[in-house]
Amino acid sequence: MNPASTSWLWGVGTIGSHVAAHLARTPAVVRVTLVDPDVYDASNLRGQSIGAADVGRKKVHVQARRLRSIDRGLAVATWDEVVESMPRGQLRADVILACLDSRRARQSVNELAFVLGVPWIDAGVSSEAHLARVDVYHPGKRNPCLECAWDDRDYAALEQLYPCLAGGLGGGEPAPTNASSSLGALAASLQMIECEKLISRSALAADGGTQVLIDVGRHKHYVTRFRRNPRCRLPSHESLTVEPLSTTARDLTLSETFGLARLRREASEVHVAGKSFIRGFTCMGCARTRDAFQLVVDAVRPLCRLCRHPMRAAGLDTVDRVELRTLPAKWLGRNLASLGFRAGEIVTVGDARQQRHFELGGTRNDSR
Repeated sequence: MNPASTSWLWGVGTIGSHVAAHLARTPAVVRVTLVDPDVYDASNLRGQSIGAADVGRKKVHVQARRLRSIDRGLAVATWDEVVESMPRGQLRADVILACLDSRRARQSVNELAFVLGVPWIDAGVSSEAHLARVDVYHPGKRNPCLECAWDDRDYAALEQLYPCLAGGLGGGEPAPTNASSSLGALAASLQMIECEKLISRSALAADGGTQVLIDVGRHKHYVTRFRRNPRCRLPSHESLTVEPLSTTARDLTLSETFGLARLRREASEVHVAGKSFIRGFTCMGCARTRDAFQLVVDAVRPLCRLCRHPMRAAGLDTVDRVELRTLPAKWLGRNLASLGFRAGEIVTVGDARQQRHFELGGTRNDSR
């Protein structure tokens, strides 16, 4: 057993609220980080492992308190934000456990896990079909990932929320799982059993790309193994070689960032793992436009100075990478923190022939 394992738990709802207590009772786990932006409400009392006093409180704070009450020596950290907005370098661990309700969030976890070389275990339920499942992924060039099993319909449904089962539901409205506490607890137990096998380096640990599914209604057990799809849309299944920087986002300008790779500056471009850049906003009321340059952050929604309606970044105003030659000089002298960068962001600098990857230094609070 690995004597000092660290775990990330993404989502502490129907499944994750049960997983949390299991993590606190696993001797090999010495640090747990909880991620969930939501608050418990009264409807969660029937299916999630909480009490009436927890209604109205942040989910991560409720579960952090619970974990510490089980094991006072356990290190617990919390992030009350969406997966997509988090700096990738902050997310290193021995294992990631995902209990999420959207394809977009799972896609983000899959991407960051393969970038960082961290194994991850996905769990889900279907209340109507009485199913509980886990999927195990091991990053590697020849190993399958979540997107290896996706087709065009999955990508078309990326914006839909659904009840945790691969494949999902039709319609664009958020749908609660309506799963019983017992079904959520079953999925949590399956996930933790695979987690314990993984961190103990057991010979019985599931191979990457393995799905274990329990059909409770029919008393059946299925094991499926997926293969690496050569047409997978994940850009690379290989982990990045990342160079740590002592420089923080407050101390590094955008112009200096383009120079990190020591290539021809005029041909350089910058990309941030898991993030996009906003190049402008459009008012939803009067259609007025405004130039901008910053990383996409979940909370970015400025108000129009003329009509006070919210502004948003239209499709053409959001890009995955930026080239030095396309940026006005007024942005190049700004420090990265003022543009939305945070400690732990993984920044790729390079051109079509060569790229280098850097992780911004500092602590979690340095760029807030």
